[in-house]
Amino acid sequence: MRTEGNVFSVPFHWSGGMLAVTIVTLVVLAGASVMLISRNFPVSMLWLKYLLLVVFAATVIIGAGFMPIRLKADDEKVSVSRLFGLLEISRDEIIEAKQLLKSDIDNSIRTFGSGGLFGFLGRFNKR
Repeated sequence: MRTEGNVFSVPFHWSGGMLAVTIVTLVVLAGASVMLISRNFPVSMLWLKYLLLVVFAATVIIGAGFMPIRLKADDEKVSVSRLFGLLEISRDEIIEAKQLLKSDIDNSIRTFGSGGLFGFLGRFNKR
């Protein structure tokens, strides 16, 4: 954690479970990709082979791109650094801020995001 004046900066850390989910998923995707490349598909099904390879690659690239790297907060905004740009939230838009535990989102519906691959991130709706 770093603080400079009124700027608070902290990197995101992965839990053991999140690290395990990420490693297992990447190993499975890599293994499936190797299997697809090594198999001889009929010419009429080559499109499926390449489509699956693109989906596997997109899963990894998009997941890593939206993975939160660092949280910064100052008097004006809160920023989350990601490979695919910076997510900025004005302090005026924030009603409440607190650290969430996994149990806090257990009964919510994830409308978009990841449940462990490169982090627990996304949009959640708690009913």
